[in-house]
Amino acid sequence: MNGCQQMDIRLKHIKTVKKHLKDGTTRTYYYHRRTNKRIKGEPETPEFLASYAEAAKFEERNRGQLAWLITQYKKSSAYISLAPSTKEGDTRWIAEIEEKFGTMPIKALEDRRVRGLFMKWRDEIGEKSPRQADYMWSVIRKIITQAVDRGYLNINHFNRPGKLYTTNRANNIWSRLDVEKFMLAARPEMQLAMMMALHTGQRQGDLLKLTWTAFDGGWLEINQSKGGSRVLIPLSENLLAAINKERRQAVTIMTSRKDLPWKADNFKQRWRATARRAGIENLTFHDLRGTFITLLTQAGATPQQIATISGHSLPGSQKILDTYTSRTRETASAAMELFATTWAAKVTTGLTTVTTIKTEKQPKSLK
Repeated sequence: MNGCQQMDIRLKHIKTVKKHLKDGTTRTYYYHRRTNKRIKGEPETPEFLASYAEAAKFEERNRGQLAWLITQYKKSSAYISLAPSTKEGDTRWIAEIEEKFGTMPIKALEDRRVRGLFMKWRDEIGEKSPRQADYMWSVIRKIITQAVDRGYLNINHFNRPGKLYTTNRANNIWSRLDVEKFMLAARPEMQLAMMMALHTGQRQGDLLKLTWTAFDGGWLEINQSKGGSRVLIPLSENLLAAINKERRQAVTIMTSRKDLPWKADNFKQRWRATARRAGIENLTFHDLRGTFITLLTQAGATPQQIATISGHSLPGSQKILDTYTSRTRETASAAMELFATTWAAKVTTGLTTVTTIKTEKQPKSLK
C-alpha cells in the first residue's frame, strides 16, 4: 500500500439510498440518518469524511433554533407514522418552514408576537392559495405541539388560528340522474368503483387499498386511514353481486382494466375522464360519501347507525352515545336495511357497455 496504512473508520448513522437513473444506471447516495443531511463523496474518501463531520455537527449547531425542533419532530413517531401521502405533503411545507424560519431561536417561539409573524406569512400564502396557507399552519402546529409535549417549549402560540379556506359541500350530492349518467358512460372497473363508494360511504383511498381478506362473503371490514376507525359494513344485494363477479386477479378488490391494483393518481385520472364523458360537473368521488350519508338520513337512519357505517364520531349531544355505544354488526345491519329502501341500492353493474352521453339528451334509466 505504498507505505500507507489503510484506516478502518466506522461511521455511525449513515443511510444508503440507491436511485435508478433514466439511463438505466444506478447511483448510490449517502445521508446522515439523524440529521437527514446529504453526505458528499464516496466512503472512506477525505471528501466523504469531511461532509459526514459537517452533517453530524448540524444537529448540535442548531440545537437552540427552530431547525432543531424540526429535526426532533421528523424523528418522532407522530411524523414517522403519517400516511405516505400525508407525509409527502407535510415534508414539502416542513422544508419551506425551515428555509424561512429555521434559524429562529427557540426562545422566540415562546414570545406571543411570533404568532403574528407566522400569521403574516400565512396571509401572504393565502393570497394565492387559502388551502395551502391553512396546510402550512397545520404543519407548524404539529411541530410546535410535539415540541411542547416533549418539553422543548413551554407554550404553544399556534393553536386555533381559524381557517382561510372554507367550503361547504353539503349541497354537492349526486342525484339519481347523475349516477345513471356516470354508470352508462363508465367501464366495468369504474362502475364497480361507483358502487363501492355509493353503497358503503367510504373514502377513495380506503376503498382502493381494500383487499380480499377484508371480504367475508357478505361484509366488508375497513380500517379507515383517517381517524383510525374500524367499520364493519354489510353489503347490499347489488354490491355483493358485483363483488362476486370480480375475477380476483389481484390482492385488492378494485383493480384497473389490466387486473392490477390501482395507483391513486391513475384512478383519479380515469374517474375524472369518466365523469367528463358523462357530462358530470362539480361533483367529486368524495361527494359520494356525503350522498350515502344523506340517503341514510332521508331513509330515517339514526346518527349512531350512520356513524357505525361511515366511521364519523357523533358530535355535540351524541358524544356520550358515541363513547358508550359500540359500532356493532346489529347497528350496521339496521342502517343498511334502511339504505336498501333508497334508489341508490338499486344501482347495479349490469350495464357494461361504454356509452358516450350527450348532455342535451336524457339517458335511459337503469333498471
